Amino acid sequence: EMEKLSQREKQLAKTLSEKDIKAVRQELQEKVAEKREIESEIRNITRMLEERKQSAAEIEKRITLLNEYRSEIKTNETVAEKLKTFTSVLSDTQNQLREEFLKTVNSIMEEIWKEIYPYEDFTSAKLTIDRDYVLQLREPGGWVNVEGNVSGGERSIATLALRIAFAIAFMPNLRWLILDEPTHNLDDIAIEKLTEIFRESIHSFAEQVFLITHEERLAEASTGSIYKLQRDKKSGGPTMIERD
Repeated sequence: EMEKLSQREKQLAKTLSEKDIKAVRQELQEKVAEKREIESEIRNITRMLEERKQSAAEIEKRITLLNEYRSEIKTNETVAEKLKTFTSVLSDTQNQLREEFLKTVNSIMEEIWKEIYPYEDFTSAKLTIDRDYVLQLREPGGWVNVEGNVSGGERSIATLALRIAFAIAFMPNLRWLILDEPTHNLDDIAIEKLTEIFRESIHSFAEQVFLITHEERLAEASTGSIYKLQRDKKSGGPTMIERD
């Protein structure tokens, strides 16, 4: 048996020379290196694939969000178009209401002016629009703006007429009319005329009138209660109320 094994060893040694073993080792090393490169490439590809999957998921979310935005935009465009129509209608309605309101105010103010203005210089008053609301008085030569063109007394009468006209236009069934210093800048004739109106005709459109004034002559216009407020300023005493 030992002889047979020895012969077999010689045959194998003859077959596998030193040169052949080196070649096999070299080829093995090359194959191992190639395997490592392939495994590294597989890992890289796997990592890239995961990144691509994450990117794809993010893109899908963005696409979903984009579709939602498109839907919202479409809805908003529809709403915007309706609002545009509504705004146009509202603007037309405002213009019509403004015109009707001005007509009503000017009609009332024309009647009031005849009652409270004691002179012949101006025959009527009206409110007009020139970029802004402008109060005007009519003289023989035409309409003039109150601001900067008439006296302080005439301006006071015009603004008083305008306030009363506003009150009647907004509240046709006017209950209270409260006036604070209505005789400011008025001369004696205008005060007498205003006193006459308060006494005789103002109740045709206002049930109760409250006058706050320093003008004692307006006491003649009272058909109700009169309260006098007095205080001794020198002594710093309290305000005392006296009823006539």
